[in-house]
Amino acid sequence: MTHPARGVMKLKSVFSLALGLFLLGGCAHAPLLPIHDEVLVFSLPYDLTFLRVLEAADTHPDWEPNWTDKEKGVIHLQNTRYSSFADADKRSMVLLVKREDEGGSSVRLAPESQAVVGGGEVLKLIQAALSEEASLR
Repeated sequence: MTHPARGVMKLKSVFSLALGLFLLGGCAHAPLLPIHDEVLVFSLPYDLTFLRVLEAADTHPDWEPNWTDKEKGVIHLQNTRYSSFADADKRSMVLLVKREDEGGSSVRLAPESQAVVGGGEVLKLIQAALSEEASLR
């Protein structure tokens, strides 16, 4: 027959080990996504930049424009590949277009969208399209 205190000690140590593994597993499972906080600057007028950003983003096979607000410089994109509620953080992305100076403008991801999967790809499409547009001027 075992002593009751020994059983409690054993139970406490098993519980502590399980809790430690659970907490450690939770920390190890946290995804580390690249942050895309770069600002793309172009020597193009704001209206043209907004239009070309919208067109470039629309060429990505996984993303499509959901709504825009040209006055505020906001383009909201929806990811067409995600459909479950568990993927809510990956389903949308917000692009910000801003006037920088006379004849210049910039494009960036909104802070809440900087770690969205696919943000870097969309920015590369925008960079390529608008750099080509700027070279034609």
